[in-house]
Amino acid sequence: MPVEKTDSCQDLICYAKQKLPVPLSVIKSKTVIDSTYLHKNVFFTGDTIYTLNENYSALILNYNDGLVCSYQFILIMDLKNNANTDYVVGKTDCDRDGENEYYSYSFVIKNGIIKITQKHAEEGEDELKIGRATSYVVTDKGKLKTK
Repeated sequence: MPVEKTDSCQDLICYAKQKLPVPLSVIKSKTVIDSTYLHKNVFFTGDTIYTLNENYSALILNYNDGLVCSYQFILIMDLKNNANTDYVVGKTDCDRDGENEYYSYSFVIKNGIIKITQKHAEEGEDELKIGRATSYVVTDKGKLKTK
């Protein structure tokens, strides 16, 4: 259920540190998350912050689309300017129809590197098989770059 009330947080880092629901108005004004993810039924919650280097951190936001999927967005945060400079979907958890092709993603952040692993099941298969893994680093401009 979407939350739009005002609380004591003024920035995304506060929401993540306190694991608070993040109003959609804050997501729209403080992130670079694509608008296709932003509709009236979505729900965001702050989760975790990882230090990537002296200038950038990875802020994890939980996302529920209000239908069948939950994600974790990895937002790159410029610590000096307290600004979101880039993002990637790091984890997905959607209802699965065993008759259709299915993908899921998970991530690990270690030593300033974000590694996202894809799992995949072909149409009619039950077992998820590990697919490709992509590693990202953050550029000096705060953008994600494949390693």
